[in-house]
Amino acid sequence: RALEQKLPGRVTMAGAVSHEEVPRYLRAIDVAVAPYPILERFYFSPLKILEYMATGRAVVASRIGQLTELIDHGRTGLLVPPGDREALISGIRRLATDAALRWRLGAEASTEVRAKHTWTHRAALVSRLAEQLLEERGRFSIAEEKGDVSHLCTAQKIEKRPLSHRPLSSVIS
Repeated sequence: RALEQKLPGRVTMAGAVSHEEVPRYLRAIDVAVAPYPILERFYFSPLKILEYMATGRAVVASRIGQLTELIDHGRTGLLVPPGDREALISGIRRLATDAALRWRLGAEASTEVRAKHTWTHRAALVSRLAEQLLEERGRFSIAEEKGDVSHLCTAQKIEKRPLSHRPLSSVIS
């Protein structure tokens, strides 16, 4: 609330809002901020960030976890070191004072999300990952019977293997 007092009319701390009110608040945002501290094991749902980006809002976020995969620094948003208050303030000020940059980052972010991060894209990714895991499980079972499983236990092999485009339902049934 201190920021609201220091910057009247520029900062609004809304707190929790109903799902129905979210679009109204997103339309009112000029700069969306997603600060996170340094964490050894960081994971969270990036849905808020994707919503900010999809609506064309410029984002300043901590360079941590999957945010580095979603935000291309300088193209679709600004990334700052996690826990670095001064860098966060600098990023916010930069976007607050440079409307052209703010609009360009927001437009690029919106284009990126619509091209690569829709629910359809997410469902296809989950389907491909499930296919890989089912395939690995089958290979693991065969290798386990033979006593040789070491080559199946790296995440890199799973990520690098080409993916088929079969629907998950055809793999499970």
